Amino acid sequence: MFYDKIKVMKIKKVTLVSAALAGISGALLTSLIIQRRLEEQRRDKVTREIRQFFNQFGEIEVLYINEFESDQKHLYGGVVMKDNTVYHFTHQEGHIDYTEEKR
Repeated sequence: MFYDKIKVMKIKKVTLVSAALAGISGALLTSLIIQRRLEEQRRDKVTREIRQFFNQFGEIEVLYINEFESDQKHLYGGVVMKDNTVYHFTHQEGHIDYTEEKR
């Protein structure tokens, strides 16, 4: 009878630990999903800002982002206009610095 109580206590303990681990895993997954969604929203907003800025120079053919150089604070990329003019840009905190590519 004593061993049965120990066995039941072990089962309860394993169940509680398993539930706690599942809860922590769920919270981490939810956090990652929210962070990814916020980053996508930020990236979409920045892309709109860049398109709006370069529209003053003419029609945009291609807008590209250099993911390898970009980080949380700086977004690097370029724009190819309909007339084949190419601009390279850096976007930082709402400010766009750009240079025209010389050919």
